[in-house]
Amino acid sequence: MGQILSRRDDAVLTLELSNPGKANALDFAMLAALDEYIAQIDHDDTLRAVVLRGTAGGVFSSGADIREWSALDPKAFATEWIGEGNAVFRRFERLRCPTVAVIEGLCFGGGLELALCCDLRLAGTGARLR
Repeated sequence: MGQILSRRDDAVLTLELSNPGKANALDFAMLAALDEYIAQIDHDDTLRAVVLRGTAGGVFSSGADIREWSALDPKAFATEWIGEGNAVFRRFERLRCPTVAVIEGLCFGGGLELALCCDLRLAGTGARLR
């Protein structure tokens, strides 16, 4: 199960996607954690920016953790994974403060979708977006 690690430096909150061994693939737990951070950010007027990144110097995200949704029937997949996941991404996209995706390495599928929800994307020389 992945997680989202956070670090705050003054008015900047850094959220780090962390799902070791799975190239930071997004799973249900990570989407729920991201949604919780969104709610906190919306209520914290002292935050001036949010930085979203993968593991420093490594992968941003390989997209969805297909093992999470491979057992879902089509209706559950559409509502739980696609519907709820897209709703979280839309809430992230509408955050009141600027958001920056720092992309170093792999950024595929749903990981790229999440990066595109940010206001600004900074890609390192080793970034691979698909």
